[in-house]
Amino acid sequence: MNANQKIVLAELIVFLVPVTALAIAMCGIALFALIVGRPVAADNVYIGAFSFLSLLGLASAWRLALAFLSGGADKLASVNAVHLILASVGAAIALAGLLAWAAGNIGVISPFFFGTPALVPFVHLAVVRFYARS
Repeated sequence: MNANQKIVLAELIVFLVPVTALAIAMCGIALFALIVGRPVAADNVYIGAFSFLSLLGLASAWRLALAFLSGGADKLASVNAVHLILASVGAAIALAGLLAWAAGNIGVISPFFFGTPALVPFVHLAVVRFYARS
């Protein structure tokens, strides 16, 4: 394991693990509310859609990270581009949530600012993948 892989491992432990745990907990709470019969508002549909896309993005980020940790930059470069695209969608949702929260717009997208710590390992892996493919 080289130094770059050790840095990514530290980023995963510090940033991606807590964000993943929070996302899973929030989806569990939403499922519980759905099971007990809480009425579904239009905002809840959008929150569910953004949550689903965020979870797909997190799963793809984990796929990229585990490929890099297990095989280095060469294995990361061989991962299908769909995973990078899905991780980018998750990162865009987190960034949009951060911007909405910073602007004081408390709405459907603003709670997703909690995903912004996951941007650190995402950007690192995206840069490593870019340099490995070029």
